[in-house]
Amino acid sequence: MNDILDLQEFFVEGKDEQRSHVLLHISEPSTPEEKKKGYFFALTEVNRGDVEQIKRLQEIIDDVETSYFNNSQESSMEDHFEKAVEHVNRRGHQVLEYRGSSVHCFVGILRGNLLTFAYHGHPEAYLFYKKNDQLEYLDIIAENTSDTTDETRLFSSLISGRVNRGDTLYIATPQTRNFLPSDRIQKLIGGRSAKDTAEHIQRVLGAMRDGMSYGGIILQPKYVATQEEKNDEESVPNSAPKQYRTTAHAPSFLRALVLGIGRTLGLGMVGVYHTSKKIIRIAGTGLVQLFILATNKGGQRSIVIQNLKNSWENKKQKLAQLPLLSKLLLLLASLSALIFVWSALFLHYQKKVSARTAHNQELVQAIQDKKDAADASVLYGDSKKALTLLEEARALLKDLPEKTREKKNLVTMIESKLNELTTIVQKWIMIQSELVADLSKSTGAATQPKAEKLVSIGATIVAYGSDDPMMYKVNLNTKNVETKAHAGVPHLLGANTPKEEDQIIFLTGTQTIASFNPESGIVGPKDISFPKAETAIKDAFVYNQRLYTLDPATNQIYKHNQTQTGYDKGTAWVKTATERDLTSAVSLAIDGDLFVLSASGTVAVFSAGDAKSFAITDLDPPLQAPKELWTYNGLENLYILEPVKKRIVVLDKTGKLVRQYTDTTWVNPESMVINEEKKTVYVLDQNKILKFGL
Repeated sequence: MNDILDLQEFFVEGKDEQRSHVLLHISEPSTPEEKKKGYFFALTEVNRGDVEQIKRLQEIIDDVETSYFNNSQESSMEDHFEKAVEHVNRRGHQVLEYRGSSVHCFVGILRGNLLTFAYHGHPEAYLFYKKNDQLEYLDIIAENTSDTTDETRLFSSLISGRVNRGDTLYIATPQTRNFLPSDRIQKLIGGRSAKDTAEHIQRVLGAMRDGMSYGGIILQPKYVATQEEKNDEESVPNSAPKQYRTTAHAPSFLRALVLGIGRTLGLGMVGVYHTSKKIIRIAGTGLVQLFILATNKGGQRSIVIQNLKNSWENKKQKLAQLPLLSKLLLLLASLSALIFVWSALFLHYQKKVSARTAHNQELVQAIQDKKDAADASVLYGDSKKALTLLEEARALLKDLPEKTREKKNLVTMIESKLNELTTIVQKWIMIQSELVADLSKSTGAATQPKAEKLVSIGATIVAYGSDDPMMYKVNLNTKNVETKAHAGVPHLLGANTPKEEDQIIFLTGTQTIASFNPESGIVGPKDISFPKAETAIKDAFVYNQRLYTLDPATNQIYKHNQTQTGYDKGTAWVKTATERDLTSAVSLAIDGDLFVLSASGTVAVFSAGDAKSFAITDLDPPLQAPKELWTYNGLENLYILEPVKKRIVVLDKTGKLVRQYTDTTWVNPESMVINEEKKTVYVLDQNKILKFGL
């Protein structure tokens, strides 16, 4: 906030004011007279309170502030504050008389580094300080709670203590401890500035969405008291509650030791500088000599060799002539230089390791915070926000190193937690399919089956393919497989069974259909025609004995009435061309409304030929090249098969995700049959018909 005090606040306003209401009040001094009296702050939480009670409490806080700053009598500032508190105590009992409510209040002044405060109830108040390079904390309310506390008075006693430079004072409403306990706050303050800590706390509490209000203050003095203010602090009456002092200062002998080490390092650096110059000069000469030795430039190799021999002999002779003390000093100097160089390199390495470790810890904490916020979003039904938070956590996870086993385990653990939560949010259900029939082994055919789609009629599943001359009838009761040729109708492209289950209607071309009679077992062509020559039918569905055909080529759906030999020419069913895009449509289903699935992953809905608003919500990942859509009158849900993600997606009929089914053994699920009445799904996957329960 300024060069004297870094004061940050956080506040989250809940929607349920009667359940909890928070008052946050901070007065920053502006005039010289006010600056002498310091900062005034108050934090209050009222649970199950009355509007009149909250109003009275606000008036009391205003009275304490006004009485304190307007008192001009010659006495200590703490006396002024004590008189202000005593003044409001005479009528403070009024806010405590509301039955069923609870009041938690903290009021205080911070002048220089002297804190004086009073409280009621159970507000959070911690002083964080460093001891032996470790961040410790003190619960300043628990440390000063007396057994004689008078619950009928708003403020029973006054407490004083010092908040030294480098300390952090954290004050919060009681409800915050449910999500941010003291050890969590300790980690945040140890690794962040006051501003970043306050912003982080506000983000976490803002994600709760539980109707509660939260508030708090973080203070970090940057202030060193003058001698006059220190004397004034010492004038606090002896009757004041016990003082707390937490920040330890280095004793004088330790400071002297530190200064001595500093001077030694300074001299060492000078020595290293001169030594380095000499080493560089010797290295340059050595390189020239090596060049001459290698090339014998100018025939000087023998001269260089002789010079080296002479130089070595001279040094040996000088060293031998040195007194014993000089030899010892030289040895010590050499060892000191080596130790200094090693220490410098080691300190540099340690600094890099510490910075990397701190960065990794911050990353892990940030990932954990994202996961916690996602947990809260899931709890309150905001799946979209939870997924966003999880993706942000995964992005942070990529920056964590995986070089050591410990870090690999950490990455694996976090990834596992994120995957677990993602599975919950995305409503995945991992199933184990049961094999109903393997067409490749059951038919005995000379050629491999090329089944692509399924259709059901009664207790029989029929598998077929556009390029397969056979169709495969699987009895669901006996699981026997019967192979039947359909030479008269060579290509089976799609199929649908009416509700009456008296036949199966097959698409056999872009403008042709056929019918399968389950009693005779015959597949024969049926009459049908279309209004436009360029029609290319993609799918068909029978509803109320009428056939509806999906035509992406003309961007239309046609309705055909039944005739004695098939179906009539059909009429355009979708009314408004501007409200539809069926050019990439792949499947349709009808329950009264008509649902159309597109390869792009969207679903369009029409009622009586008119488009209705419809959007898929909460589905992650989005649909990618889905193939089939199924529903019917009386069914609660829509079922969509998507081979890319090997899943069957279930939506309700407003488009909201219900669940997603997948099996790790699926390879390429191509078609499905849904029997919602019997809670069973049949899936075609590489000539295998599988089933699982809903």
